[in-house]
Amino acid sequence: MVTTLSESYYNTMDPKPELLPLTDFKIQLTGANGTAIIYTGYIEVAVKLPCSSRQSQMLVLIVKDTEYNSKVPAIVGTNLLRE
Repeated sequence: MVTTLSESYYNTMDPKPELLPLTDFKIQLTGANGTAIIYTGYIEVAVKLPCSSRQSQMLVLIVKDTEYNSKVPAIVGTNLLRE
């Protein structure tokens, strides 16, 4: 599971991190219902969890707006939790 952020929420960020292209990655995302998840790029964010003194760089995929992510703009995936 990956960490995602809706495009609308990304556009409200100030300062807005640079949106990087996914040309180096060949990722096909599928939702639990089998539909494709469309992404526009990714951002790199520094993350520090309360249970750790270490800060890590994480990739967060920016995904197209949907009815679901209008209510839940961020999904924290196991790529973050594993760190």
